[in-house]
Amino acid sequence: MRNPLTNRLVVILVATISIVVTIFIVARVLFLQAKFDVEIEKSTNRVANRISDAINYSLNKDLNYVFKKELSAELIASILVSELNDPLLNGILIYSRFGDVQFGMVQLSEGEVRKYDPKLHVGILSTSNKKRKISIPNNSIPLSEVEILFNSKYHSQKLLELLYIEITQLIVLALLIMALVYLGIRISLLKPLESLDIASSTFKCIEEGIVYVDLENNIIDVNKAFLSITGYLHEDVVDKDCTFFKFGESIDEHIDQVNASLIDGRAWSGEGNVVNASGQRIPISLTITDVKNEEGALLCRVYIFKDISHLKAEEAQLKNLAYFDPLTQLPNRRYFEEHIESGIRQAGRTQSKFGVLYIDLDKFKFINDCYGHSAGDLLLVEMAKRFRSRLRESDLLCRLGGDEFTIIANNIDSGEELAVLAKDLIKLAKKPFQFDDHTCYVGASIGISVYPQDATEAGELIRNADSAMYTSKHKGRETFAFYSQDIHKRARAQQLLKLKLTHAISNKAFSLAYQPKVALKSGRVIGAEALIRWPTENGKIVAPSEFIPFAEEAGLIQDIGTWVAETACARAKTWLTSFDDQFELSINLSSKQLLKPEIISLLRTLLSSEGLKPNNIDLEITEGSVIKDFERTIDTLNEFKEMGLSISLDDFGTGYSSMSYLTKLPIDTLKIDRSFIHEIGRSAQSETIIATIIAMAKSLSLSTVAEGIETHSQLNFLLNNGCDIGQGYYFSRPLSDSEFDSYLFKMAS
Repeated sequence: MRNPLTNRLVVILVATISIVVTIFIVARVLFLQAKFDVEIEKSTNRVANRISDAINYSLNKDLNYVFKKELSAELIASILVSELNDPLLNGILIYSRFGDVQFGMVQLSEGEVRKYDPKLHVGILSTSNKKRKISIPNNSIPLSEVEILFNSKYHSQKLLELLYIEITQLIVLALLIMALVYLGIRISLLKPLESLDIASSTFKCIEEGIVYVDLENNIIDVNKAFLSITGYLHEDVVDKDCTFFKFGESIDEHIDQVNASLIDGRAWSGEGNVVNASGQRIPISLTITDVKNEEGALLCRVYIFKDISHLKAEEAQLKNLAYFDPLTQLPNRRYFEEHIESGIRQAGRTQSKFGVLYIDLDKFKFINDCYGHSAGDLLLVEMAKRFRSRLRESDLLCRLGGDEFTIIANNIDSGEELAVLAKDLIKLAKKPFQFDDHTCYVGASIGISVYPQDATEAGELIRNADSAMYTSKHKGRETFAFYSQDIHKRARAQQLLKLKLTHAISNKAFSLAYQPKVALKSGRVIGAEALIRWPTENGKIVAPSEFIPFAEEAGLIQDIGTWVAETACARAKTWLTSFDDQFELSINLSSKQLLKPEIISLLRTLLSSEGLKPNNIDLEITEGSVIKDFERTIDTLNEFKEMGLSISLDDFGTGYSSMSYLTKLPIDTLKIDRSFIHEIGRSAQSETIIATIIAMAKSLSLSTVAEGIETHSQLNFLLNNGCDIGQGYYFSRPLSDSEFDSYLFKMAS
């Protein structure tokens, strides 16, 4: 697209050349007309003289003409014909002294010369625009004038031909000159002007704000983008001191960086702020550069900036998502880990102490499962408010995830301060939590580690506080514990235990013991409970209570549970074949197994491969495993029931023992915990609980199993209250495979 300046230049050149050409053509026409007039005059005189000379010559040669006083027609005709060879002439007429045409010859359009006849050739006189009459200077003959008729058509044609040639040459020459002039102007003047025009348009239209500042720091000019971003008017800023750009608190440091960069001939780029008309600071990306002439002298300074408010807002939003918990608006794990690193550096410089408190809510899972995740979310938000209300401004509260919180308590003098803080936090956690029409109670277990006495690295401080928190849970929950070397030793022992347990799983170094289950009324053995044992290299047997909870926490229980189910089902097949096809084998399932879909496919496969009927397998679950994820557990148990498997609720009475969820469970049997059986004959309250459980089970059409029967009096009490099945040392201790075979044979005989 042509530049408007280029268009104007082309118009000026064309107009100038057109005027010059027009003037030249007019002048040339006048010149040619004058030239033709001169030529006609010359031709007239020349023709007249030649005619006169010819007549005089003829007269002198033939004296008879003189005496006759007239010219013969042949003589005059020959003279005139010789003259009419010139195409410029139309005819020659000779007049007598009396003014009439004595004789004449005309040239027709075809080039034919004829004697003049007034009747035939009157048109020649009218078409001849040029006529000349001359007197013949000879008184010896009766002639006075000769009139020469010029060909006007030939005259005009000749004139036009000359003009056409000259005008064509002139136009070509003018176009050539115009092109040369245009190129010269474009190279020397128009290119710089176009560059200036482009720069001016860019300055006006560019989205970035631009400010030109002179050597005195006064504003020379600003563009529209600057006015749009800042809200100033043009007259408010031009010729004013440029003080709009800010660089945060350390302005001197930034100015030094800018000047150092510009002195080296480089543009400075970075971020800053521009102050708008309302006094607000707008975040910008800014480039500052100096403009110099060819000699290197400074002309002005240019500020080019772009509003990055939206980018800063997006950056803040992303930072908030990356560093803050969206539910409680507390800093998250990432923020906590980075902050504790900086806290260690700060404490190292100031030789100060700080504490890390690791908080885990007690019974949170129960709230989440029984009342839904929305209730759990409300509880977390409430706990965040309670904990924050107790802390100082210098302390940091974070949510790591789930029901875990951490606190960094800065600038502490002693561990007593942390103990007081932990106690207060536990009290706050124990306060009733109300939502909708429900009132719930939870607690908190807290572990504490101190910098620098417990650790000097962030990861170790966190791990130590976490270990101390688990110690507080083992102590009975709703308490706190400081990290100590004993905890460290226990943590190391757990690491060693995990290593050994992993090795045992790989080598299948476990064994199963089977404790008989006896129908109390008939005394008949109806089945057994499979109990895992872990024999070590030194011959010691590790009890399930020592490694099963750890295996659940370490994520190893799935492999152990699979081995137990496969081994027990294979052994049950032998007893079904040899003794009783109604034999029922009880297999314990952990909460982790209940939440894994693989348990369904595993049991289906074992029933099919071992040829077992569903009523030969009884699955034992605990109250705690049900509560951990109530809804998902119910779904799994329903699938077990669809397969025809029997389900027993183990250790009933020691956990929640709520009728509201008991009625929702698709179970067949309640197992009364051994702690109650042990108190028969000692505690009336325990006996009442046992009787109540048995009665409740009967009302729900559930059978009951009493664990840990050791005496005859215990057996009688259970029989009198209608308990169905019993197991314990009164009948038999847990037996190995071969021992159980012998036991069954003995009982059968």
